[in-house]
Amino acid sequence: MEDVTRVISFADSDTQHYLWTIVLTAGRVNEINNLTWDDVSFSDRYVTLWTRKRKNGNREPREIPMVPKLQDILYHRYQQRDHTLPWVFCWHEYWCRDSQRWIKAPYKDRKKIMGTLCRNAGAKYFRYHAIRHLTASVLDDMGIPIGTIQRILGHQNRKTTEIYLHSIGDAERKAMDKLQEIDAFSKVESALLEAPVNVGSSFLNRKVDRPPLDVLKSEINELGYSAVGRKYGVSDNAVRKWLKTYEKQ
Repeated sequence: MEDVTRVISFADSDTQHYLWTIVLTAGRVNEINNLTWDDVSFSDRYVTLWTRKRKNGNREPREIPMVPKLQDILYHRYQQRDHTLPWVFCWHEYWCRDSQRWIKAPYKDRKKIMGTLCRNAGAKYFRYHAIRHLTASVLDDMGIPIGTIQRILGHQNRKTTEIYLHSIGDAERKAMDKLQEIDAFSKVESALLEAPVNVGSSFLNRKVDRPPLDVLKSEINELGYSAVGRKYGVSDNAVRKWLKTYEKQ
């Protein structure tokens, strides 16, 4: 758990949203990549994850209760969503040879993220499946019945009919609520609810004209680092770096 939470802390806010969603749903990467806003029910507090367990088979759904931390993360993203696109998390644009046009679609995988984060955090390399395994292990250590954990994970040995007909019961909701007893799973850091979402490399690498030192100091004193960051479209850490750069100069 220490490795996973440390690695997540080294990610940018947008990626932290993504990784915490995997932790708090025990979802597969392709399920999270393809998650749409139609799959998120804030009123009933659950998300629907879809997977295709057999090649050329039908996609099969399962409903996962949302703990408050996950609900806060997803609602923050919902407020900043791109109304023209259905997906909760990042997508990419590629040239489709068959249709001879550019297409926007979710990523199939995001392989490079974990390697970079593990190196930066000084942790032994692990991939997304280890995060899913962590959530299952935590629930198992808490004494949650194996059958309930299997339904949350969507394992193959559950019949398709049961998956379709099964509604969220008290067992599943109590199981996911148990995660709140873990400090790291219980609340969202305020910085995660202030940062821009679905930002690509062009956003991260863009040039931002920083204000003069006297203006910067005045705005920091009046608004605080986070608000100044939002004003200029950067993080609060970027504002702190601006100030340090001026002080060195």
